[in-house]
Amino acid sequence: GMPAPVCVAKGVDLVALRGVTGGDADFERELVDVFLASGDRELAALLAALGASDWPVVRRHAHALKGASANMRARTLAGAAQRLEAAASDGDAAACESRARDVEREFRRAAEFLAAVR
Repeated sequence: GMPAPVCVAKGVDLVALRGVTGGDADFERELVDVFLASGDRELAALLAALGASDWPVVRRHAHALKGASANMRARTLAGAAQRLEAAASDGDAAACESRARDVEREFRRAAEFLAAVR
């Protein structure tokens, strides 16, 4: 048969996101803009806390990014943030370092994709 349509691009389930916005393009743009701005801030704070080995603060920003990305149906990023949150809870420096890089990469991918479709 025909292959299933691929609706997950750059880790974002766009069909699910459009289910949230009901196809309202202005609402979608607003959600994307807030996500990009707040995500940038969370990521910067997270990386600063990582540099300072402040695991509770890393955990807090990872948790915030997890929620924001889940709302945007950016599932790959949400998963990466969840794994970072767990590593920060454990105070596992090496895991935090590598998982923070995953979060950074996935945020950039999702942000680039969402900025392009907005």
